[in-house]
Amino acid sequence: MKELAFYISDADKINRKYRGKHIAIVDDKVVAIGSDPKLVWEKAKKKYPDKQPVLAFVPKEDTLVLLIGRVCVQKKEIRFFGRYIETCCSIGSSS
Repeated sequence: MKELAFYISDADKINRKYRGKHIAIVDDKVVAIGSDPKLVWEKAKKKYPDKQPVLAFVPKEDTLVLLIGRVCVQKKEIRFFGRYIETCCSIGSSS
């Protein structure tokens, strides 16, 4: 995955610059930043409607976090799965 390779190759810079924020990556650049992953994803899709943004959360401190994310446009949801984490938020709803 191009986005993961980009994040890994520039991790020190990304981690310092976006500490504590959610980011969206398309190809080899960070295209949206914020504290709400839903809004970050929506900003990225607005800028790049034909691309599939990859979302990441940049921890505030040095932490190893392994997450696999999936965006399901038909069900309008974003899901993040980790070993001990399962979070879901709806896309395009007011709740």
